[in-house]
Amino acid sequence: MTENLSPADVIRRLDAGRSVVIRLKRRSITLILPSVVLLGLFLVWLLMLMVGGGIEQGTHWALVVFNLRTVAVMVGIVGCLVIVPVGLAARLLRDDSLLLSRDGIVEQHHGRTMSQTFMHWSEIDTVTFESLTARPGFKMVVYRLTPDAVRRRGLRGWMAGTVPLRTGYELKGRRLFEVLSAAHARYSGTGRSAR
Repeated sequence: MTENLSPADVIRRLDAGRSVVIRLKRRSITLILPSVVLLGLFLVWLLMLMVGGGIEQGTHWALVVFNLRTVAVMVGIVGCLVIVPVGLAARLLRDDSLLLSRDGIVEQHHGRTMSQTFMHWSEIDTVTFESLTARPGFKMVVYRLTPDAVRRRGLRGWMAGTVPLRTGYELKGRRLFEVLSAAHARYSGTGRSAR
């Protein structure tokens, strides 16, 4: 059962010296899997219709198979029946969670802390809830590192210092943003709120 974690409750627990674990919401991931597999099976049926119809009309098999639409459907089949299920299974087996403490935020896999993912609150410049893609309406929690943190970690490139959090946790989007913003404002030492 999901805990009802408000920003005030999280801060109260962190102030008391306890850590807060935000777990992966396994149910949402297991609900995605059947939908993706069904879409993949629909694409297999569509591919059979396309190839069968082309061959019945006397079109050479190579022209049917290497048609741009046919290739696009085959790519969709591989994505829906191989790539997405393997990725979701790996995520479920890894049992991701976020661990918040007064010191910072870190990812956990199977309850083991992944020390290379640790971010001290003072290393984070801002916590935002924004879209990193052109897709309207799809927003995610992003934290941006301070220039010193980017330099210390040796990050390079145009996205250096921009850390998008994965989705699928018990606290979704805006609620996760509110919790992380409150913790950042409280423990970063900057005394400012995240936007």
